Amino acid sequence: MRQPNKAISRERHLLPTIDELIHDLTGAKLFTKLDLRSGYHQLELHPSSRYITTFSTHADDIIIYGRSQTEHDKALDATFKRLLENGLTLNLEKCEFNKDQVVFFGVTFSKEGISPDPKKVSAIKDMSPPKNVPELRSFLGMTTYSSRFIQNYATLCEPLRRLTRQDTNWNWGSEQEAAFEKLKCELSSDTVITYFNPKHEIDILVDASPVGLGGQ
Repeated sequence: MRQPNKAISRERHLLPTIDELIHDLTGAKLFTKLDLRSGYHQLELHPSSRYITTFSTHADDIIIYGRSQTEHDKALDATFKRLLENGLTLNLEKCEFNKDQVVFFGVTFSKEGISPDPKKVSAIKDMSPPKNVPELRSFLGMTTYSSRFIQNYATLCEPLRRLTRQDTNWNWGSEQEAAFEKLKCELSSDTVITYFNPKHEIDILVDASPVGLGGQ
């Protein structure tokens, strides 16, 4: 595919980050999540290109939101028109309309703020202690994605990260077991991060230690 790739004229579209979504959804009270049927398979390729071409995307969902019913419905109607113009169809079984909260990109969005995806939390809670470095890296990868919901995350997971360093012998002891269970417990708490409101009094808290730094 290297030679065909050189001939491709690339049209790049940056996906929004979670932080950008959080900013955009500030104040939203109603949410709709649309699921495109068969995702990118709705984009037809020219027959002469099909035998050498493949591509993938991890995102086939669309989130609609509004600070009022009118704003939400206006955005939803505009989205329907855009989909119709481009011949894209939805999987109604996976769509969620007019909800007070939705899960999108692994985060639960509601009018109160953001919280962890319950499915991700459940998967982490059900994990057994890792038996080797690859299993530990997998656990840390899952918790890192939700680290914004775990206060002092860098400090809590330091005993675990210590085992992932090169030239370190695997020795799962009481310190690692305590850190493992503490991370699962912290993520299981009913943590909701509210949206930023510039009208409220603002306090900036920062901290640093030999194993991490952070601010909120």
